Amino acid sequence: MTTDLYALGIRARNAVWASFFFLGFLGLAWIPRIPEIKDALGLSDGQFGLVLLASTVGSIPGAQLAGRVVHTYSSKLVVRISGVLLPVGVFVIGLADNVQILLLGLFITGFNVAFMDIAINGQAVEIEKHTKGRWMSSFHGLWSIGAFATTLVGGLVANFVSPRDNLIAIAIFGLFVYQFIAHYLLPAEHDGHLGEPGEGDAGKVSLFGKQSLILWALGIGLMCSLIPEGGAYEWSGILLQDHMGIGKGLNAAAATTFSLAMIVSRLLGDRALKSGAM
Repeated sequence: MTTDLYALGIRARNAVWASFFFLGFLGLAWIPRIPEIKDALGLSDGQFGLVLLASTVGSIPGAQLAGRVVHTYSSKLVVRISGVLLPVGVFVIGLADNVQILLLGLFITGFNVAFMDIAINGQAVEIEKHTKGRWMSSFHGLWSIGAFATTLVGGLVANFVSPRDNLIAIAIFGLFVYQFIAHYLLPAEHDGHLGEPGEGDAGKVSLFGKQSLILWALGIGLMCSLIPEGGAYEWSGILLQDHMGIGKGLNAAAATTFSLAMIVSRLLGDRALKSGAM
């Protein structure tokens, strides 16, 4: 049984590597085309900043619902659902010829990025248990590689393919890829979605109280860390185009370089943990 679980874990590890890669690839697919989309809709910087809130607003219920659905059913089911709806969100962004449609696409994308992220991180925790290996940093490294790939591709095709065709093609590709990947994830009986046997409510921490203070502090700190990440991805292309005169395609270079730096740091994480440096 232990050997079977190990083999199952290794197979699921490969699927989760792919899941994180395509989460970065689809979730950030519109990033290199932002300056074009912003100009096509005639948005000012202030208006565009408000538009960006749509993905954040979508991510909040996505993250909250994901935990409940994973616990009730399985993380694999969540990946199957978000593996359909995430490409739909990217598809809608590609179709956006007005602000309302763009808001809808960003909301759907934000919801399903968070929805899937919770599920595949849950898979990642159980995979480490089944394989007795450290993979978590490499999983997130694959997200950064996906982000790097999509910004690179978007920049390379910007002078030849419209944002609409670029995003629609990525959405259709992602729709098929995720249904294939989901087949190899840990099944419900091995994904730990019900918690440890006999655990009950013993491990739960109240939302407010002394025990939850460290979690609130950690959450606020992590939220603050998303500000520079969002700035690098969502505003760097606008900065290069509008304020530094960098043309279409090349204005994706900042986001691509930022992704490359994240890849290096994340892929070194598991090695540092194994060596005892962290």
